[in-house]
Amino acid sequence: MRTKTEERRQRIVDIAADAFREQGFEHTSMAEIASRVGGSKATLYNYFPSKEALFVEVTLQAAHHHMEQAFTLLRPDDDLRGVLQRFSERALAVFGSQSFISIRRTVIAESSRQGVGPLFYENGPGKGTIQIENYLRAAMERGQLRQCDCRIAAQHLRGLIEAETMEPLLFRLVEGFTPAEISAIVSRALDVFFAAYGPREAR
Repeated sequence: MRTKTEERRQRIVDIAADAFREQGFEHTSMAEIASRVGGSKATLYNYFPSKEALFVEVTLQAAHHHMEQAFTLLRPDDDLRGVLQRFSERALAVFGSQSFISIRRTVIAESSRQGVGPLFYENGPGKGTIQIENYLRAAMERGQLRQCDCRIAAQHLRGLIEAETMEPLLFRLVEGFTPAEISAIVSRALDVFFAAYGPREAR
């Protein structure tokens, strides 16, 4: 059961999300958010140490639910490629959505501000990479992948999955990809990944 403190914190996040969406990060002040919430700036700072921290929380919550569903797909299975195909398709559908691309553009634009870039990475992509790293480590222990630096393998996997999509989406060369296109993109990425990281005898 949610406490009043948790409910208050979530209400701040929801109201801040509306403000950031309407006015952008730069033109939204903590004073305005406090006014919309119906309290003082001191109250906001009790929950979030800075506007940057509040902004990062807003952006992370936007994708959290969908990505949590994707990570539940990372379960031990004899068909490692099948697991990675399903996980990557789900992840790419989230990363490639217009709402997440909008968030990514905003984070990139604001990342030069103190704290925004590191906060977002450590609590978003960084955490996700650790989960992928742990899953790949277990696959290596089962002999499904060759032994290597799990962190780098996880970063390579993420990079390969996004290689055909992120720049076209960020620069508005395309509006999105169909499920069939995503499936093909992921399949090509996994061809490269398993060529590099598959068991040596399989290569």
